[in-house]
Parts: sequence; C-alpha cells; structure tokens
Amino acid sequence: MKKILSLALALVLVLSMSTVAFAVEGESTWNGNYTATAETTFNEIVKTYTSENNVVVNETLSFTSTAQTTNPDRGAANLTVADLQVSSLNPGTLAVTIPSLSVAGTYEWTIKETAGNTAGVTYSTAEVHVIVLVEYDNTNHALKIADTTSYIKLENGEKAKTFENTFKSGSFTVAKDVEGNMANENDVFEIAVTLTSTKPIGTNVTLAGTIVTPEQWTNNEGSYTYTSTMNYSEIGGAKTFSDIPDGVTVSVVENTDDEKMNGYTFDNTNNNKGNNFSMNVADADDNKAVVVKNTKGQEIATGITLDSMPYILMLAVVFMGLFVFFSKKRMMREN
Repeated sequence: MKKILSLALALVLVLSMSTVAFAVEGESTWNGNYTATAETTFNEIVKTYTSENNVVVNETLSFTSTAQTTNPDRGAANLTVADLQVSSLNPGTLAVTIPSLSVAGTYEWTIKETAGNTAGVTYSTAEVHVIVLVEYDNTNHALKIADTTSYIKLENGEKAKTFENTFKSGSFTVAKDVEGNMANENDVFEIAVTLTSTKPIGTNVTLAGTIVTPEQWTNNEGSYTYTSTMNYSEIGGAKTFSDIPDGVTVSVVENTDDEKMNGYTFDNTNNNKGNNFSMNVADADDNKAVVVKNTKGQEIATGITLDSMPYILMLAVVFMGLFVFFSKKRMMREN
C-alpha cells in the first residue's frame, strides 16, 4: 500500500513540474492592462503663404497646442508642433507629434499659430482642430489609434481648406518738376527718400532699380529705417520704389541748402509734396506719385511802368475835360 501511495505522489509531482515548464515555454499570462499607444507623427495640416506682386516671403513660424479637458485623460496629454520654415513659393506641412495615450476614446486638440512681427504680414488667426480616435486592440491587448483627422475653423465659425498668411505691399514714384522762366529741366536736385517701419523687415524691396535686403535697414530701438538719397532732374523721369511692405511709411525731403538749390525756391503751391510729406505706402489710394516742385524765375525790365496810377490819372483828365466841355455848353445855352 505504501508503495502504491509513493508512486502516486511521485506521479503528481512529475505532472506538476511538467505543467510549470509548459507555462514558461508558452505565452505569458495577461495581467488585464492594455498597452498605451506609441508616439506618432501626423502630417496633414498644410500651411500656405500668399504675397502680392510675387514678393518672396520666408519665415519661421511657431505654433501652440491646447488639449481639450473633455479628452478621456482630462487634457493631460498635449500635442507637440514643430516650428515650420515656410515660404510664399512653397507651402509647408506641420509636423504634429501625437503623444502616447493610455485611455481609449476620442481626443481633440486645438492648434494656433503664434503671430510673428514681420512688416506687411497678416498672420492667420484660424484654429486647427486635430481629432484622434483611440480604440482597444483585444488581440494584442493594446490601445491603437484607429483614426486621425483635422479641420480648420475660422473666427466666424466657418470651416476652411487653407491655413494661410498673407503679405501685402505697395509702390510709389518720386519725380522732380521745375517751373519759371529761368528753370532748366536738366538742373539736378538732391532728394532723400526715407522708409520707416515699426516692425522688422523680412522681404527685399526695390528702390529705383536697386534691391535692398532686410539686413541693410537700420534698427534704432525698434524703429527700422532705410534712406535713399539720390539726384533728381525733371528730364530724368520718375524713380519707382516697389515691394514696400504694408505699414511702412515714406517721407520725401529735398535738400534746400543754397548750394543745392542754385537759385530755386521750394514750391509749396499746387499740392506739391516733399519736405513735409509722409504716407503708408500700401494704402489703397491712387495718390502714389510724389512730385517735388521747384520754381526759378526773374522779372524782365521792359521800361514800361505797369503801375495802375498812370491809368487812373488819364481817366481823371478825361473826366475833367468832359466836365468842362459840358459845363461851357450849358452856360452857352442859358445865355
């Protein structure tokens, strides 16, 4: 009997050991927890840049992301949006990193562009909404991203297809005009055209055929200026200043030193501009032609007195003669 019991006990031990060995060699036992999703990059949101007059705009843009508190994790996980180098020549795509998510459900984030400070640029205020659906993968006991989508919401609530910035610019001309009997259209004058901006310049401008880069502007405690000093003559024609960013003002000042004016005077009549003139170059008006007028004249002596007194005296003599004539005639009739 004891031998039979010993054999039975040995058999139980052998079977138990084989069972443990089988468990180790097979799949591990699931603990009931689902593995969180891995970080993933979402490349669907397109950023565009448009500009007037084909001005090339290049800028690095930054973005902020806000997670909705209604997310399954109560807004604890946020998106990461990389800075984007974008050009008016080519659109760019935002690199959006979706974080690891450990709760199933529908997530929503809002992406906004951080407004820059480049002159002439209007930055988009639209909201970009990113929506992610997280589901259970019961086969692998893990969470999975089942769907990712996005849409653009404008300030008025409407949805849009483009997420864009715009660049606005303008142009103007400066010309010389001389008048008077001693004026010579070939005479040359010195005129300084100064451009001033409260924002950094991020684009090239063209001044009388010369391209001026952003680096050539002077930064004086947040005021950006560039001065073009050139010689002007009436016969030389107007000089054109183009691709000037919106918000930039221009002033036109003529050098009125005696040695520069050569006997001319600055003419303030007939809506003459210069020396006390400024405008926002990109303003939508037709008054973009600046004409600086000078006058040079001389009275020519003819030997004839043009004073009105001689004519008055002549009229007085005529009236006196008529008075005497009619008086005598009357006296003769009465006699």
